[in-house]
Amino acid sequence: MCGRLPIHDTANTPMKPWPPTGSLDILSVMDNAGTESASNRLSMLGSWIMLLVLMLPGCGSDPGDREVTRESTEQGELHAVVETDRGKFRMLLHADKTPRTVANFCNLVQRRFYDGLAWDNYTRVIRQTGRPGGVFFDPGYSIPREFHPGLFFDGPGDVALSKTSDDLDADAAPTKFFVTVKAQERWNLDFPIFANVVEGQEVVDRIQEGDVVQSIRLEGDPSPLLDRFADDIARWNQSLDQNDPRIGR
Repeated sequence: MCGRLPIHDTANTPMKPWPPTGSLDILSVMDNAGTESASNRLSMLGSWIMLLVLMLPGCGSDPGDREVTRESTEQGELHAVVETDRGKFRMLLHADKTPRTVANFCNLVQRRFYDGLAWDNYTRVIRQTGRPGGVFFDPGYSIPREFHPGLFFDGPGDVALSKTSDDLDADAAPTKFFVTVKAQERWNLDFPIFANVVEGQEVVDRIQEGDVVQSIRLEGDPSPLLDRFADDIARWNQSLDQNDPRIGR
């Protein structure tokens, strides 16, 4: 039997502005929250309700989903250290909360995909990288957006993937990640957070457009996670081998 959600008195609770949606590639014109249409508000409300239902024991999930949750606890803590022209910063990867997204990121790091890439999208609120060969780079694959009720855009240092399009149901763009420099609650349940900066946020703040990711290295053992998604990783790597313009033909 499904559990009941707790009932709270919300009569005197002020409502927060609902987060609008949009492509991260046009964030330079989205620095100030706009007015969301009623239909989009209802769509996002439905997403929130669905997420809450999925989190209830026995509701909206199957044994396979619960098994994935148990397996994720076996993964040790993972960090990524990002070296830039401005210094380095350290991120905690949420392998327990967004396992597929973190597995994708770890695979890209192990491929040294990000080494030498520019921070190609710089605004007052984000620093983004992940597009070798320019803004039209397509890695040839996408991944579903993973959301977790404990991960919100509530401050600087949130690390998330961009999207493949502006559509509400679009997949995540698997190579393009960005780091926030201030809170962006309007992006909750839109862009999927998979990490947080735990050291060196001042380095992120200093990054300017055109600066380079010198390297990214992992701290911790990603093997359990990579083994778990081995079939997906094989497919992702095949697409990258075909689409990364830096790989010789």
